[in-house]
This record gives sequence, C-alpha cells and structure tokens, in this order.
Amino acid sequence: MAGLIAGTLAGHLEANRDALNQRVLELQRSSAGFEPAAFAAAIGELVPPVLEAVEAHGDGFGSLVAQALVDAALELTAAGLLDGPVRDGWSGLLPLLGAQLAEEPRRIVAAVSNALVNMTRNLGARPEQWLSIMTELAATTDATTFLAAGQAAAWRAGMAAYRVDALAVARPLDPAVVQMALGASPEQLGAMASDPWFDPGGSDGGGPANAAPVRVGSFRGFGGPFVRPPLLALDGDRVIAMDGDGEFLVFADAFGSAVVRAGGTAATAISTQGPPPALLDDIPELLSWVLAPGGLVVSSALSHAVIFTKVRP
Repeated sequence: MAGLIAGTLAGHLEANRDALNQRVLELQRSSAGFEPAAFAAAIGELVPPVLEAVEAHGDGFGSLVAQALVDAALELTAAGLLDGPVRDGWSGLLPLLGAQLAEEPRRIVAAVSNALVNMTRNLGARPEQWLSIMTELAATTDATTFLAAGQAAAWRAGMAAYRVDALAVARPLDPAVVQMALGASPEQLGAMASDPWFDPGGSDGGGPANAAPVRVGSFRGFGGPFVRPPLLALDGDRVIAMDGDGEFLVFADAFGSAVVRAGGTAATAISTQGPPPALLDDIPELLSWVLAPGGLVVSSALSHAVIFTKVRP
C-alpha cells in the first residue's frame, strides 16, 4: 500500500505496516462488509490533501495527523460509513483544517466524522448546511472554538436534540463566531433559549418561525419510531412519547425536530390533568397533551405523530 502513496502518509504506513496489517486481518474476520481495497482507496484519495494542509502550518504534525486519519478511516470503512456526507466532510472540510488538526488531530477528525454520521442517521438533519457553516468557520477559528461552534451549528442544521447544549457552548463564543454558527447575534441567544420557536433570521430581528403545528414521528411500519399512537409525558421540560413498546424523547424547534429513544427518564406527568384547553378542540380523538416550553404538545388516537402546536393555553 505504501508503495502507491508518497510523502508523510507513505512513511506512516511503512512504519506501522505490521500493526495495520494485523488490524485489517482482524476486521476481515469480524466484519463481513469490510473491504481492504476500499480502505486503501479511501486513504489514498482522502488523506494526502489533508496532510498537505497540515504540513503547510509547520513540521512535526504530519505523522500524528496521519495516524489519526488512518485509524478513523479504518473504523469508518469497516462500519460502511465513509460515504455520502461523511466522505464529503473528509474531502471538502478536513483539507481546510490544517491549523486545527495540528492542534487536536484526533478530536477534530472524530468530531467532523461523528457529526456527519449522526446527521445521516437523523432524517430531519441537514449535513450539507453544517458543512457549509463549518467551511466558513474553518479559516477563522482555533481547534477549541471550531469544536464548540460545530456543536452549535449542528443544532442549526436540524439536530434538535442538541438545543440546550448548543446554547450553552454558544454563549462564551466571539459574536462573529456565534453569527456564523447560529445565524444569530449574542443578544438573540436569550430569546432562543426561552422560546424554541424563535427564529433569529426572522423579520424585525427575529421572531416565531410560524404558527403552523409541527408533526414529529410516524408509524414504525413506514420508517418512523412508533408502533402505535403515543401517550405523552414530561421529563422536566422534555417531551416523552410512550407507544407501549418504548419511551422516546421528542424534540422540535425553529431549526428542526428529532425523536430519540430514551433511557432512564423520570416522567413527571402523564398528560396534563383536567380538561384540555378549548384550542385543542380541533384535534380529532385527542389522546394526550402536555405543556412544554414551546407550547402545547398533543397526540391523537388517529395519528402516530406527536404534534407541537406552538401555542399556550
């Protein structure tokens, strides 16, 4: 393999040939889908441009970055994940991160790869938007700032479950970085924290995204998470949906929505007690409802979706 590749990568492969060959053999035995030729082709195509960018920032970092890239490429190829948006991140974004990779090679490679893997698994996420944001941030951030901004940008790109953590990491960032990562000014972060539907890009400096209800989730037989119409509960401020087969955290805000299988939740209310508000009269066969920070959240016996109404009683 090293004979087909020059420079720092060839040196790394030659120096670690025995250990790498052993790992390849182990993966051939344990992973039916692993193809050594695909792994060799991936590192031959994707790794050299990244190493060139790193070496442009000074000597002494190329070997460390090569090791991080080869190790990650091996794991991703074995899992069948070095494709689609993940491959786009390796080919388009990583070569722009020479300075950041020189600081934190393993963390940067893992963060970019994991973010894109997670987005490909979330049907509502927009990995192409995240890549566009992070490409803009690449030239102006150090490794620590890039990683924090990446968390915030993932929320903006549709990873609704990241909202609380994204707001927390965004607050200490430079205003210009906040603007690039979230499309918001630091002054708008408070409104975004108090109202999940606050759209920082709205007219007059921001406002509710729109008044239309948002439906999250669907029947498992059609690719959704729920086997039957779910009952709703609260775990603190978080919405829990229970379909008799499991418990799920359900998220929705101005940037997107998500359903995540829950573990160890502590539901505090199985639907709100008392009669439902009159504004829910139009929900056919109302099954359950809870009051979350963004408004009333309801479920119907006629639907497998959780409905976020964006209004309060």
